[in-house]
Amino acid sequence: MVYLYALAAVALGTSGQACLKMGATDLPVMKAVLQPWTLLGLLLYGGAMLFWLVVLSKLPLSTAYPLLALNFVLILLVSAVFLKEPVGVSKILGVTFIVCGIVLAGR
Repeated sequence: MVYLYALAAVALGTSGQACLKMGATDLPVMKAVLQPWTLLGLLLYGGAMLFWLVVLSKLPLSTAYPLLALNFVLILLVSAVFLKEPVGVSKILGVTFIVCGIVLAGR
C-alpha cells in the first residue's frame, strides 16, 4: 500500500509541475502566482507532499527517495505529450539511465 502512496505522490508532483509550467507566463512573478494553472499546480504539490509524508513514515528514506526519480520519467512524457516540448535522444538516454539507477537502488 505504501508504494501506491509513493506513486500518488509522484503523479501529483508531476501534474503539479506541468501546471506550474503552464502558469509560468511572461507576466511578472507576482501576477504569474495568481494564474489558475499556477494555483492548481501548488494545490497538486500540496497533495503530493501529504502522500509523501505517509511514505516517509512507513519506509526508510534510503528506500523511499529513489522512488521520486520516477518524476524524471513522467516529466519527460508529460513534456512531450502535453506541453509539446522537444525530446531528443540525449534526454531519452538520460531517463533510461535514471530508470536503471532506480532498479539498482531498489535492490
